[in-house]
Amino acid sequence: MIFLEIKSKKIKAAIFDMDGTLIDSLKIWGVIWAKLGEKYLGDSGFVPREEDDKKVRTLTLKDAMALIHRNYGLGASGGDLLDDANRIMADFYTNEVELKAGARDFLEECRLNRVKMCIASATAPDLIGLAMKHCGIEHYFSKVFSCGTIGKGKEHPDVFLMAIADLGEALSETWLFEDSLVAIETAVKIGMPTVGIYDRFNFGQDRIREIATEYIGEGETLVKLTETADVYNETIRLLSSEEEAEVPVSVTYKENAVDREVTVKLKYREKEYISRGKEPEWTDAFADLQKQLPGDMRIKCCLTCRHGTLCPYGRIPNYVLCSGTETIKDKDDVIEWLYRVGDDIERMERSALQSCEHFIFADEAHFTYNDFEYYLRHGAK
Repeated sequence: MIFLEIKSKKIKAAIFDMDGTLIDSLKIWGVIWAKLGEKYLGDSGFVPREEDDKKVRTLTLKDAMALIHRNYGLGASGGDLLDDANRIMADFYTNEVELKAGARDFLEECRLNRVKMCIASATAPDLIGLAMKHCGIEHYFSKVFSCGTIGKGKEHPDVFLMAIADLGEALSETWLFEDSLVAIETAVKIGMPTVGIYDRFNFGQDRIREIATEYIGEGETLVKLTETADVYNETIRLLSSEEEAEVPVSVTYKENAVDREVTVKLKYREKEYISRGKEPEWTDAFADLQKQLPGDMRIKCCLTCRHGTLCPYGRIPNYVLCSGTETIKDKDDVIEWLYRVGDDIERMERSALQSCEHFIFADEAHFTYNDFEYYLRHGAK
């Protein structure tokens, strides 16, 4: 695989903004206003008008400080303010800035899928370098493009067009990751797919959500983009001393770059049971379900069977191998048995929730290459 897939859309190249997208740094503007206000006005509560506060976040730092000098009379010149702002930001990026939650995991997922990556930021290249070094992410990116170097802000497409050309992939497969409405509007105009990212210090979130191809909302992270969800609606047998019942069961299996979740829902005698787990083979989720069932009611399926052998070569949802009449003593036996079976393995393949003529409940006295009994007796590992 040489691309990542987001909801069936290919991503072969990615252009990332830094501030507010990968790093939690937009609070720096509050620090800058406080320090400039204190120095030039004797008022650490100084904040520009809302329209100017919005505007500066899409400009180069030089242009932003020129605007503040022009509109508020701070400092002898925009250059004075620029020197002050550079010192404040250099200290912050060197010592304090942090990655946003999920950013490193998503970058690593992109790297593993050979997605080409670069940075396109309104921040000066030297400050970007300080932030990347402090956060330990410089190795993910082939190049850094700065509006300061180009001389145009993100209301113009120049920085994005240069990055796209450098990455060398089709426009439709080169995604922009941004928290700025102005930048996303520019990218949309040139036909780029975009991921809008919520940041508490930025503006226009409703509009970003409306026009971006994908949106990472408040409380969400970029890892959301790697999530897949499969739903299995089947039937399962429940066995007690009084009856054997076949009931519907729903299993939802979600997985992303850093986590997975299994949710099982089953309705029996007008009561709904819900269990959860983390194992892709569902063993912990069904052990949790078993503990909730009343009386001596037991789950009868391949996951609870003495012969229900999980695949030793990979963790596969809803997949069990039936060892049938074979005596399995340990994992080496499983591998040796599969070697002997060879191409005939299809005869042993089962859905995790079905049961066959070989069914016997698993117990502690017999080895089963399956963690259901462990989770049933001991809980989470």
